[in-house]
Amino acid sequence: MTNFHLSNPESRTAAALEATRSVYLQIEGASPEETSRGLAAAQAVFEKAGVTAGKAYWAICELERADDLGWVDKVPSEAIEYMHVWEEAERAAIEACCAGWQSNRPERYVLHLFPKAEAAVS
Repeated sequence: MTNFHLSNPESRTAAALEATRSVYLQIEGASPEETSRGLAAAQAVFEKAGVTAGKAYWAICELERADDLGWVDKVPSEAIEYMHVWEEAERAAIEACCAGWQSNRPERYVLHLFPKAEAAVS
């Protein structure tokens, strides 16, 4: 049986995410101002937690990989903590973006890291 090893969030992979990608938020029906408000809320969560968006996104990717391989029980607690930060940032982004909307949760949304050239606010 192969051992499952998560990459270190301080690794070149996580650093490359930080250097080449930006947080992107798209919520169906949101104006550019609402989207900017959502991104600011997500960034505030990352800053409060002391976790960069790249590290939090790294955790999401690593946990998905572990799940695909059936090795979720081998995921370090640090990755789980980072994943929770990403999830909290996503919730904060949606709440801030959609504040005042009649329906509180949009049907379609995405908070993601995309290459910087593609991460324009839409």
